[in-house]
Amino acid sequence: MGRKHVPDPTTLTDRKARNTDLVAPPGFDEGVKRRDGRLYPGLSAAKVRDAFLDVARGQPRVTVLGQQQAGGAWWLVQRSKVFRFPDHISVSFVEAPGGAGVVIYSASVYGRSDLGANAKRVDAWLAELERVLG
Repeated sequence: MGRKHVPDPTTLTDRKARNTDLVAPPGFDEGVKRRDGRLYPGLSAAKVRDAFLDVARGQPRVTVLGQQQAGGAWWLVQRSKVFRFPDHISVSFVEAPGGAGVVIYSASVYGRSDLGANAKRVDAWLAELERVLG
């Protein structure tokens, strides 16, 4: 899996494609159009990471590929149910004065529009993370 499709979400500088979704906590301003996520007060980035990766591993047809480099973004692939098309996901865990947060970028490899599939995935995963972290 190459960086061409799944950039580190903390270094993303452009997001032209409509078949992507980017969510980052408030105060994380990378200058790219994104939706606001949240911070988890009193939690470390490591705790949020561990919980998030457990959530991701519990999703159907997901492979956690690991980190591109130590301390960098985590790389995941989720394949569609019928045609097994890959969607690439990169996620980083950041600490801020208000707590730890998730920066997640999800991108379809094929097609121009994803019909909202990336946003639905990100919302579902973050909702499950919220449930797990309480």
